Amino acid sequence: KDIVGAKAVGMKTIFFNEKKLIGDFKNADRIIFSMKDLKEAVKILK
Repeated sequence: KDIVGAKAVGMKTIFFNEKKLIGDFKNADRIIFSMKDLKEAVKILK
């Protein structure tokens, strides 16, 4: 829900999938599985 709202107002999004859920998360610009990946994901989105 947060991803959809953020995208609706033009924000870039990162989905933190720490539980490694299986599904279609195509709305997120990036998907990370660990907080150690956050810095790199933010760099890529800039």
